[in-house]
Amino acid sequence: MILISHRANNPGYKENTLSAIRAVQKYSPEIIEIDIRLTKDKILVLHHDALYKKVPFRLIKKANKSKLSENIPALKEVLNEFPKQKFHLDLKENCVKELLPIIKGRESKIIVSSYNAGVLNKIKTLNPKIETKLNNCGNGIDPVKRALKIKATGIHVYYRVATSKLIKRAHKHNLLVCAWTVNSEKDLFNTINKGVDGIITDRIDKFSKIFKEDK
Repeated sequence: MILISHRANNPGYKENTLSAIRAVQKYSPEIIEIDIRLTKDKILVLHHDALYKKVPFRLIKKANKSKLSENIPALKEVLNEFPKQKFHLDLKENCVKELLPIIKGRESKIIVSSYNAGVLNKIKTLNPKIETKLNNCGNGIDPVKRALKIKATGIHVYYRVATSKLIKRAHKHNLLVCAWTVNSEKDLFNTINKGVDGIITDRIDKFSKIFKEDK
């Protein structure tokens, strides 16, 4: 069972920031999930919403001044600071061209996910070493069929639609299933009992202790 830190969330820290990633290191997360956006001048940064899609990185830096690294760090900066940490990069837009050079040579420490099957297919075609996962929130699309088509290694599904039937079907085709975002103990154990392979959570602080005590 894999425990994944969702956006490096930790009480008292802002998600998708260097300070949050540094803070969760004490829990020794196997994987940290972070959201990836592309600025106007083609710099990959950690950010969930599309606030900076039309803004160049230099203006973001100017606006945030000395707090840039804390609030909106560049992906390259994060990977350089944490070379041994495994990251799950959730691509919020098509940024394949900018991404591949940055993660070349780091493939063993990178998982790439997206709702866009075309983006994942392109990544896998250009660099087969990269592990890809297809995101799905129960929108009527068959995640297993689509994941197999693009040769993804697994699917990431919203925990409320992560049914035992879906998980068994995915496992039949050797696809791993991770559920997001699980934050209560009740949901944690209910989801684990359905047979998932990984849990994505905002409460790495609480769940890491549970995992150690109840392996």
